[in-house]
Amino acid sequence: MLRIDFGGDSDKLRHISRDEWFETFDSRRLNYIHQKQRSDGQQSTFFWLENPNREDA
Repeated sequence: MLRIDFGGDSDKLRHISRDEWFETFDSRRLNYIHQKQRSDGQQSTFFWLENPNREDA
C-alpha cells in the first residue's frame, strides 16, 4: 500500500525518496488520477492510483 503524507509524523510510515517513488510508479505502470475541484468549488486533494493491468480493474 502506498500512502502520500501531506504532513504530520507517524512511526507507521516509511519515507522514501522521490526517485524511489517514481521508479516504483513507472515499474508498476500506474496512472495517477486526481480531482482538481470538489463539487462545492473548493480545491480538492482527492486522488487515486490506478493499475490498468489489473485483471479485476
